This record gives sequence, C-alpha cells and structure tokens, in this order.
Amino acid sequence: MINTLYKSLIFSILILGLGACELVELDSPTSEDEVVFPTIDGPTTVPSEESALLQLLHNGSEKTWSAMGFTLFGLQGFQSCRLDDVITINSNGTFMYDGGEQLCGAEDNTRRRSGTWRVDAGSRLMFEAGDRTYTAIVDGIDAENIVLSGEYIGLALKGHYTAP
Repeated sequence: MINTLYKSLIFSILILGLGACELVELDSPTSEDEVVFPTIDGPTTVPSEESALLQLLHNGSEKTWSAMGFTLFGLQGFQSCRLDDVITINSNGTFMYDGGEQLCGAEDNTRRRSGTWRVDAGSRLMFEAGDRTYTAIVDGIDAENIVLSGEYIGLALKGHYTAP
C-alpha cells in the first residue's frame, strides 16, 4: 500500500513538473511596422569630401564623443549600459574608448580600449584594437553630433554620440 502510494505521488509530481514545462514562443511582430524601437535622432547627412568628415570627427586634433542613445535590434529600449560610453578620436589615427562604469558584458567586458582608426569607403570607420576590427557607418554628422550604425553578431545597431 505504501509502495503504491509512493509511486502515485512520484508519478503525480512528474506529471505536474512536465505540465509546467512548455515551449515558449517569443513574441515576434508579424510585420516590420509593428517593431517599436527608440528613435535615434541626429544628423542625417555626411560630407562628400573626406577632409570635411575628418575635420568633424576630430576637429583637427582630437574630439571626444559621448553616447546619447544606443539601440540593438531585437532589444526594447536604449541599452543603458552603453549610455556612459565615450570615445576620443585623434587626428593621428588613434582612438581611446572608455566603456564607462556600466559594462554590457560579453565582448564589452573591458572598460578601456585603444587602437587605430581610419576612414574606409567614404563614410565607413574602421577601428582596430588588438586583434579585433570594429566597423561603424557614419549615417550623419555635424559639429556636435554623430549617428553611427553597424552590426553585432548579425543584429543591427545604431548609436548617437555628442561632442560638447
């Protein structure tokens, strides 16, 4: 009798446990119109002359850009861990990146990085730090704002940075 009761109890726990496990389907919009992301505002033009772009990027010597907004496709809201990021672009082709106090994790696990940068193919910026190369497309720039886009593990990202 106790053995049967024990088996019934075990069986009931297993059935309840399996019933609690179900496949969860992530909410996915049925059309692109339903995707809601924060808007990255800022300039939408890029100078056609590379010399004008360079002047805006580093102001003839160095310029420090601070993050104002950053989105990653598939994540709702701004990535707050990116909002304390700062990058200094120097006219000698070097840069210093500071990820701020709040790091995002994964590849963003080192607060400070430095390396070299260059303009490639008009408005594409190539940043090299150690054995990594990061690519950013300048979507728009003026004297105080820059909007960059790119890709991370296949996901579209966009950032707005400002320079006082």
